[in-house]
Amino acid sequence: MGVWFNLCSGEELASLVVSSDLLNLSWRAILDCYSSLADPGGPLSVVFKASPYEDAIFVAFVASPPASTLHHLQTQGGGGGGDFISSEELRSFLPGFPFDFICTKLNPSFRVHRAAIALFASIVEQLNLLKLQLCSATQTRLIITGHSLGGSVASLFTLWLLDSLSSKDKKHLLCITFGSPLVGDHSFQQAISERPSWNPCFLHVVHKHDPIPWSFICQQIHVNYKPFGIFLLCSESNCSCFEQPEATLMAMKAMSSEVAQSQYPSNNSVEINGQILRWIQPKTVRQGTSLPWNLSATPLQAGIAIQLGAIGVDMKNSNFNSLVTNIERNLASAFKRSAFDPSKKLNEMKKDMTFLEWYKKSMVGEGGYYDSFKNVQFQSGEKIISRQEIIKHKKILERYWKRMVEEAEKMPQKEGIAFRTRWLYAGTAYRRMVEPLDIAEYYRDGKKGYRHGGRVEKFKHYIQLEKWVNEDKLQGCSSKPRNKPVSLTEDSCFWGDVEEAVISCKVLGDGQSSIEEKTLSRDYLVRFEEYVMKLIHSYLVSSEIFLEGSTFRQWWVEYNKIIEPSCTSPLTLFMKNQEYRAYICDEYRAYV
Repeated sequence: MGVWFNLCSGEELASLVVSSDLLNLSWRAILDCYSSLADPGGPLSVVFKASPYEDAIFVAFVASPPASTLHHLQTQGGGGGGDFISSEELRSFLPGFPFDFICTKLNPSFRVHRAAIALFASIVEQLNLLKLQLCSATQTRLIITGHSLGGSVASLFTLWLLDSLSSKDKKHLLCITFGSPLVGDHSFQQAISERPSWNPCFLHVVHKHDPIPWSFICQQIHVNYKPFGIFLLCSESNCSCFEQPEATLMAMKAMSSEVAQSQYPSNNSVEINGQILRWIQPKTVRQGTSLPWNLSATPLQAGIAIQLGAIGVDMKNSNFNSLVTNIERNLASAFKRSAFDPSKKLNEMKKDMTFLEWYKKSMVGEGGYYDSFKNVQFQSGEKIISRQEIIKHKKILERYWKRMVEEAEKMPQKEGIAFRTRWLYAGTAYRRMVEPLDIAEYYRDGKKGYRHGGRVEKFKHYIQLEKWVNEDKLQGCSSKPRNKPVSLTEDSCFWGDVEEAVISCKVLGDGQSSIEEKTLSRDYLVRFEEYVMKLIHSYLVSSEIFLEGSTFRQWWVEYNKIIEPSCTSPLTLFMKNQEYRAYICDEYRAYV
């Protein structure tokens, strides 16, 4: 629902939902589906019907016969978890296993309600045809709705659609269920939450006295059912929205305990959900209330209390204070876990990147970006840039991009690819700007073998960012050929290779080195020469490497002393004939 409604307050969101016509239209589609049942008796089954209403397509799912659903839920599975079916069992139970996409790296297996998946499997061929039709109806709003166990099937079908629709078409999809029991376990809920755009596509309407949604609540300790999506919890007096899974579960348990102590004229789920729409529509959710239970409540506690009061939880109950406190703690913990917003943070990171870009340009006359960082402090005209200042900005960027890579790694493949594609350009610029600074620190400390040693041990996020760029190139997204040098060398490990070339020259000039060590060093230098010329020919190395006093120029001076005077390798001729001067950008010419 997040793409339809963008509010975080449970009371405000509930008000917006009930004031819209979506609930009425969805319930109308459900009743229409019930009226089309040819045989209201017989064994438990599921029926669906697709109908156009206004500017949307509504697909309604209902279980038949309606009266047998509660009995089925209460008698199946023994209450100890037997009503679950695991994803491993599903692969043999359901040919083609259409829910394999739900499995993720962090949640490789899950369990779902056996009756719901059995009903889905009974009509999977018809649903496959319907899915093909709906996926071709681009730019059309799709409302998938269902009642009772039909709501569970509607949720499963919506998940199936979400895996097939494009990012643009997902914005037109919404699932609304009425009186639906919970569908899956903690891993199922967690796998859905790993797709940020999926969870808001579900709105579950639950009435306090509807017996169907509560059929699993009393078994939570045993079977670990977990809610996902947004829940519109309703009582006779009001309603409120809950989204965070644990907070939703606490609220539902509190409601179920209230139900056990009260009576309601009907236990017919269809009648109850029909009544809720008649009396909830003209109501507006309370925006404030007196809080006699705790006059010193914080704003968050007050908000939670209002929501609980709206769904019929008695504020005078002795457990009310602890319930509010537990929900508050859970929401605070969830907020900390989800506080990382890559879109907003990226704009902040641009400031740190801008500082490093300014520093890079300022250091052209100080030996260049890479080599100046090896010094304790830097001089730029009248301004002295401290090493600590550079490191501060570098660390801020590093923390952000390590977190970015970590978040993308957690995501399922499709979402992960879309997520990292959006940030690929910024991540590549960061890697090419900042990794040379890490290399400078690495070799200044006297270490060796950065590319295959230090990078793997400490800077794995660079490896992943580079991997994504290479995957992007394989998909045909590579850039056009260049005709002038890049400002940042494409290979962010280049300066590590330069340092290894310097070390190889020292080995060749060291009388203490073994023949084997000298052979390996000579072979490395030959490969390095070839690699440098490959970058130069493609304009993929910065003019900075040719600055007077740069580590590359220092390497060349030492290497030139070692090679034979008659050597005619491409790089040797390029350097000896000073052809590199034609390669250099105008801003670097005065410093070469």
